[in-house]
Formats: sequence, structure tokens, C-alpha cells
Amino acid sequence: MKSENYKKHEMAKHAASLKGMFEQKTYSEEWSSMYYACLFFTPFAQVVSAALALGVPMWVGSKLFGSVAVGLAAGLITVVLFEIMKRNVVSLAAKFYYKNLLSTKLKLSVACFSIASIIASSFGTPILVRDLAPLPRAQSESEVIGAMDNSHNAYLAQLKELQSNTKAASAKIHAQNNWKGITITSARSNVLQLEQQSKSISDSIKNAITKHNSARKTALANASDLHKSAVKSSKIEIENVGWIFALVCLCFEFSFLYAIFWLYDYKYHQYCELGTTLLSKQGATKLHEAASEAPSIGFNHEGKVVKNGNKLEIICRKQNGELKAYDSSALSTNIYATTGERKEYFKKMKDKLEQSK
Repeated sequence: MKSENYKKHEMAKHAASLKGMFEQKTYSEEWSSMYYACLFFTPFAQVVSAALALGVPMWVGSKLFGSVAVGLAAGLITVVLFEIMKRNVVSLAAKFYYKNLLSTKLKLSVACFSIASIIASSFGTPILVRDLAPLPRAQSESEVIGAMDNSHNAYLAQLKELQSNTKAASAKIHAQNNWKGITITSARSNVLQLEQQSKSISDSIKNAITKHNSARKTALANASDLHKSAVKSSKIEIENVGWIFALVCLCFEFSFLYAIFWLYDYKYHQYCELGTTLLSKQGATKLHEAASEAPSIGFNHEGKVVKNGNKLEIICRKQNGELKAYDSSALSTNIYATTGERKEYFKKMKDKLEQSK
């Protein structure tokens, strides 16, 4: 029994899920998740755009004031004010677009802000990456030749110790085998051998020092060349990364514009869903009140053809609700001077007047 109840519960839950998936919903209900996604994405996109565009005003500020910190502060103030103005202009353009009031001036304003933002981001990103990305660090002299110096010094210490021992042995033999300061014949060969050995050690010390100095210079030169090559490669890589981020920022700019217009598209649909009926009723009531309060011409009514002397006129309603008689010439003038619904209204009235002749 419990298993059957559980199955029924799951089936009902699944049916409710399918109903919620496929039943007819209003536009605002269907796209509510997208609305909140765009709502949170737009400030995020602006933060990213401002951060990547910060390089240009920061670089200009540092050149003007001679301080990177002052340049950074000036850059932050500039990009924050710019992004606030950009959002206001784009939001106003999106709102006026749906009200059919989007002027050329506002279109140009949106284009100018967008182009300026794209250019600043495209140039600012490589500057930021170039100035803030770490470059390969040059090795210190101790790091390059420290081990070599230690090995060389240890080798010299051994040679010097051997030389000192050789000299000490020679001096001892001389002290034990001399007559009036002159080494006796039997010990002279040993002393000469030790002196020759000491001289060879001195030559070995000189050769070791010469070779070590040459090896030192070679190692330092190689390390310097390797560092220059690493820095050059790193700069090329940083430049490529900078332009990649510039392309990313370009995508964020267009995504921001799309998201703003999408938000106002959603709000416009909400307005149509929630407010149009009420507003239409209020508008109809006001129009009826204006028409009822407007002065009438005797028992005339809208669309009635009347004779005024030798010419025919037709009663038309003005925009303020008043009734007024127009002849064919006046109707032609109004057709030429008006647009949209009013133009069609006067055309219809003129046709009716012509038919009555």
C-alpha cells in the first residue's frame, strides 16, 4: 500500500512538473529567470569593463601626476563616473526605444559611450597586463655562480694547504740538515724536490684562478642572455594575453548592451500584461469626459456633412475633443500637415465628404 501511494505521489509530482513546463504562461512568467540573470549580469559586466578599461586613465594619470598611485586613483574616479553615465544613457535609450521616442541624438550618445568604452578597454587591458603582470626575475650573482665559487674556493683551500705542508716539510728538512745555514748535500735533493713541488702548486693555483675567472664571466653572460630571452618571450606572451582580454572585454560590452535592452524588453512586456488594460480604461474615460465637456455645434455630430453657404463641410473632432467643420481645402491642408492616425482620420473624412457631393 505504501508503495502504491508513493507511486501515485511521484506521478502527481511528475504531472505537475510537466504541466508547469508546457502550460501557457505569460511572457514575464516564462522569462523571469532570464530577467534576474540579466539583472545581476549588467553590473558585473560593468565592473569587468571598468576594471579592464582602467589602464588608460591610470596610465594618463601617472604621466600627468608622476605617480602610479595618483594615476590609479584618478583612473578609478574616471571609470566609475563613465560607467554610471553609460548605464544611464543606455537605459534611457532602451526605454525610449519601446516608447518610439528614440532620437538620433540619443542613438549617437549610446554609440559614443559604447565606442569609447570598447576603445578604452581594448587599449587599457594590454596596458594593465603589461604593467601589472610579473616578468621573469634576473638571477643574482650568488645564485648564478655561488656554487661555482664555493667549489673553486674549496679547491684553492686544498692546494694552499698542500703548498703550506710542502713548504713546512722543506723548512723542517733544512732545519735538521744544514751547516751554517746551508743545506748539506745529502738532504739537498729532498729540499729541492719539495721546493719544486711547492712551485708547481703555485702554478696550479694561478691556473685555477684564471680558469675560474673565465668560467665566471661566461656563466654570468649566459645567465644575462637567458634572462633577456625569457623577458622577451614573457613580454610577447603578455601582449598576446592582453589582446585576448581585450576581445573578452569587447564581448562583455556587447553583452551589456544586449542585457540592458533585454531587461527593458521584459519590463515592456510586463507593462503590456499588467498595465495596458487599466491604462486603456482610464484613457477612454478621460477621452469620453473631454468629448462630453467639449462645446457642440447645434445638433451636429462627428462625421456629419453640413452645408455652409455654397460649399459642403464635414464635422470632425479635434485632438482636444472639440467638434469643428472642415471643407475639402482645409482637410487637404490637415492631411499634408499631420502624420500617423490623424493623417488617416482626415483622409477618411475627406473621402466621406467627396462621396456626399
